[in-house]
Parts: sequence; C-alpha cells; structure tokens
Amino acid sequence: MDAAPLSRSRTLQLSRPYGHALLLAALFLILFLALTELALRVAPVHLFLGAPALGSDHRQFEQQWHRLEMYQAAHGPVECIMIGDSTVMSDFSPSALGDAYRQQTGEEITCYNFGVGAFSVMGSSLLAEILIREYSPQILIVGVEGLNFTVPRDEQGGTDLSRVPWARYQLEEFTLEGWLYEYTYLYRYLGVLGQLVSFEVDYKEVLQAAANERSVYEDGYSPLQGSGPLDVSLPPDPTLDHPYIEHYFAAHSPFRLLPENLEALDRILALDNAATRIILVEMPVADTFHTFFGNGEDDYRMFIDTLHAKATAADVSFWRMDDLQVLPYPTWFNYNHLNSDGAPVFSRWLGTKLGQEHMQTAGNSADLDGNGQ
Repeated sequence: MDAAPLSRSRTLQLSRPYGHALLLAALFLILFLALTELALRVAPVHLFLGAPALGSDHRQFEQQWHRLEMYQAAHGPVECIMIGDSTVMSDFSPSALGDAYRQQTGEEITCYNFGVGAFSVMGSSLLAEILIREYSPQILIVGVEGLNFTVPRDEQGGTDLSRVPWARYQLEEFTLEGWLYEYTYLYRYLGVLGQLVSFEVDYKEVLQAAANERSVYEDGYSPLQGSGPLDVSLPPDPTLDHPYIEHYFAAHSPFRLLPENLEALDRILALDNAATRIILVEMPVADTFHTFFGNGEDDYRMFIDTLHAKATAADVSFWRMDDLQVLPYPTWFNYNHLNSDGAPVFSRWLGTKLGQEHMQTAGNSADLDGNGQ
C-alpha cells in the first residue's frame, strides 16, 4: 500500500540533480560561447586567424571590410573612401593623397582604399550604398575602367553582393544569417574554427595567409613593386599565351557596355548628396592599353563619352586622365596597374584636385558671407 508514494518520492529526488545538471551544462555552454565571442574580437586573434568572414565568396572583399573597421577604430572617422577593382587597390595611396591635399589646404584628410580585385560596377554600386550607410564619408571616389562594364552579372561570383546575406542585411533586408554575420564573430569564424578543431588544416598555411593579409597597408593600399613580366612599352600581342593578355583581349574585343552595369553606375551617381559627394574617376592605363579594344581608341572614346554623359546628367564630377601627364613606362606594373612609383603620382594628382576644389569652395563661401554682411 505504501510502495507507490515511496516510488514517487524517489522519482522526485532523482529528477532534481538531473535538472540541475542540465541547467549547469547550459550555463557553462553560454559562458563558453560568450568567452569565445569576446576572444575572437581581440585584434591579436585576427592576426592569426585572418579577417573574419562575411559569407561572401570573395575573400579580398572581406579583408578590406575588416581593415576599414580597424582603420576607423585607430584613426577616427574616415572622410574619404575610394572604391573600385584591383586598379584602385594598387594605384591609390591614401597617404600620398593626404600629403597633396595638406599642401593645398593646410588641412588633414583621412582616406581609405577599398579597391577589390575583379570588382565590377555592379559590386561597387551595392558597396557604395553600404559604405555611405555605415561610414558616411564626405567623399566617395569611384575609380572605373572599361573592364568594370563588360562583366555580366552571372559571371561576378563573390563580387555580386546582392547574393550575400550580410550585404542584404546591411541594406535593411532582414535575414538570420545576415544578422549573425553582422553581430557575432563566432559565426564569422565558424569555418576556420571547424577546421582547427578537426585538425584538417595546415597551420603553416593559416599563418602564411594571415601574413599575406598584413602585407596590405592598414589604409587598404596594396602597392605593386617593379614591373610585371610584360613589356608595357610594346602593344599587347594577341597571340601571346598569357592569362592576363588572353583575359583582356577576350573582355575588350568586341567591347560592349552592358546595360545592367550602366544601370549600376546610375545607382552610384544617384547616391550623390549634400552629406556625401560622389566623384567618378577614370583609372589610368598605359597608352598601349587601347590595343586590347576591338576598335582601338574609338572603343575607348565611346566608353569615356558614355560615362561623361551619365556623370553630367547626374551633376557629378568626372575626372579624366587627360588632366594627368602621361606616366612613363617604368611607373607601370602592367598595362593598367601602376607600380609603387606610379601610384603616388596618380594619388597626389587626386589629392591636389580635391584640395583645389576645397579651397575654391571655401573661397566662394567666404565671398557669399562677405556679400551677405
């Protein structure tokens, strides 16, 4: 008769330690995850693991975004950002621009190079919108070359930010994955941590990859040293078996400006406002580069005229390389990338033009104030 109550009592006594164990395990798991999250946010960890992922297929883009975060944390608000493909990354030295700007104005300007290899104008259009939302730069310089407009959407791979949940979240389209990438470093490093735990990773490769990331300057500039294997003083040879030569001849002959990329340019130009000025800049190319185009300089002129018309319609400045003296061949790494000697020349030209316009604007404002008085 008394067996049943005794059995219930024992069942209750057994359930309490079991429940406590589950609670403690959950608390320890939460504590472990919280400590791991905090540890992954420490800069020295990034030096070993590399830049945290954002869920894209373009590692260089993720590295540049992380550098920008670190650069602003170290130097304060970034006033000027330049975006574009690898020609921007190798040709734009923010420090050289800053030196020229200071000589013109006596003022400092903080700039960042957000060049990313193989970035089309479609990738740049979404990046521009995200940068303005997140960093509110006073000036957004958009470096363009012909290749940016010839790459169709389905060939962009990781440069198509519209397919990246993190980017869609930045543009106010909620996705759980996008939220996780934005707010949790644990999720950003999940892939790397999984490899480390499974011991399926070569630690030397991890260290080497991290070292390669650190070879880029903290302001995003990645200088190219010396000259590449091609003689820029000679027109490119279409029969030469070289991936660079083959790629550029295939992309530029026949040359076509894809409507989807021109529409993306329109979206960039439409971002120009009182808070953020958009400046469109023609990236420098060697005078022998035009050989890549099916119709030579006629194709290139069509490209420039199209961009000039769009910039004029949007009331956005389009800075042409006609204003810059032709750079000598020793300053080129290849036909459309400057080396570490040429990049400062181009960057100082940009800084001088920015400084001159700033002084002119300041002078006009002073005249208006004087007339008003």
